[in-house]
Amino acid sequence: MLTESAFKSYSNNSFAKVITISPDDLQAYSDIVLVKAEKKSTIYLLQDSLKRPVANMTALKQNGLASQPVGIVSQKDLDAYVTAATIQ
Repeated sequence: MLTESAFKSYSNNSFAKVITISPDDLQAYSDIVLVKAEKKSTIYLLQDSLKRPVANMTALKQNGLASQPVGIVSQKDLDAYVTAATIQ
């Protein structure tokens, strides 16, 4: 998460619950690269601190992203990313 407000936008998040894990443990978690906001239809590809809207399902398939899971994120979390060029 890029910002404190994005972190706090999830009701169960608390800085008191944050722990440090080893790099080996971190590797056990898959990276989500496709996200969408709750109750919204636009899917975004996250790259660094950028979000790139995906034009449609054809664009997902043509860019080899169709098999990737889509994570549901809060709007505040999504808003923390700078919008970049649409994936066609």
